Amino acid sequence: MKKLLYFALLLFALSCSAQSGYLPPQNGENTDPEQTEDRGVAEIPGLPSDADTIEVPVHVQFKRDTIIEHYVEFRTGNIPVIISVPHGSTVEGGSINGEEFVLRTKENTGDPSFSTVLDTRTILLADCTDAEFQRKTGKYPYMIIAGIRRKYVDFNRSKQYAIPEGSVANGIAWDTYHDFVKAAKDSVVMKFGTGLLLDFHGHSHDVKQVELGYILSSSDLGLSDEVLSANDKYAKKSSIYSLSLKNKTNLSFVELLRGEFSFGDYLHKAGLPCVPRSKKPNPGDEIYLSGGYINKAHGSASNVGGTIDAIQLEFDSTARKSANCEDTAYSLVSAVISYMKKHYYTNAFGK
Repeated sequence: MKKLLYFALLLFALSCSAQSGYLPPQNGENTDPEQTEDRGVAEIPGLPSDADTIEVPVHVQFKRDTIIEHYVEFRTGNIPVIISVPHGSTVEGGSINGEEFVLRTKENTGDPSFSTVLDTRTILLADCTDAEFQRKTGKYPYMIIAGIRRKYVDFNRSKQYAIPEGSVANGIAWDTYHDFVKAAKDSVVMKFGTGLLLDFHGHSHDVKQVELGYILSSSDLGLSDEVLSANDKYAKKSSIYSLSLKNKTNLSFVELLRGEFSFGDYLHKAGLPCVPRSKKPNPGDEIYLSGGYINKAHGSASNVGGTIDAIQLEFDSTARKSANCEDTAYSLVSAVISYMKKHYYTNAFGK
């Protein structure tokens, strides 16, 4: 009952605070974002300007809240973008309510895809992305960041495999992470109607590209457009099913997945090689990660429902280098803004 009350109060606070407006700087005084430095959005050639305008309520002020609870950090936002970072923490051990974290093993989790690999510098990249959204739009994405190492809790697995069987602290942390994701989703739906969740990960594969996961396997992506379009089986399975049902320009699922107005095309034209996209519709024989539990549980696949779409972003090691963090974030934010203006809202990011 206490937990339900806590998150009811949290959602109420989000509904009150998640308004569009100017970015308050550290001293608490309001600043007009047009007075800050502006590099602009990366130019993406060959894409037409937006057509229909979908108005989003605009309010004067927004005060961001940061909540740290049970080794999970949650930052409130005022744009329809949610960023999840489940595997980037280097924190070793700890306890919750006197209960120590238990190390995960393949034996005590039964996880058939067991891994404790650290997604290096994904928190840094998320912070750069957060800052780039603020710099470019004067507004904030929602952020959920794991604060305990993956070898204790794998937040991108179902709870059955995410924690050692019977572990208490591990389970509380896992619950908190996913409750915060749900709270962010509820706030976005309340304020905007629809939105996009971006789940940050890192890979060490040979091909230096961002792997975009839609819960479609490499073999699924290897199918022809005709097969993927033959019925709604693959659209329903994907984490962008809601967008395929309703988008501003009435594009088909396949066009949204890997056409010239897909997220992959926007990202590639903004400077980040990726798959899938129109010129590279599938990974072929390359290693490819199609998306994990967060995409499956919080995206808009038909078995989940809702209007929050999700894309897993597996960044290569080059994109995650400290020296490249700002450039990667610049390209990513440019792509997200262009993509969402094209398919979701025209003015969700302000001017």
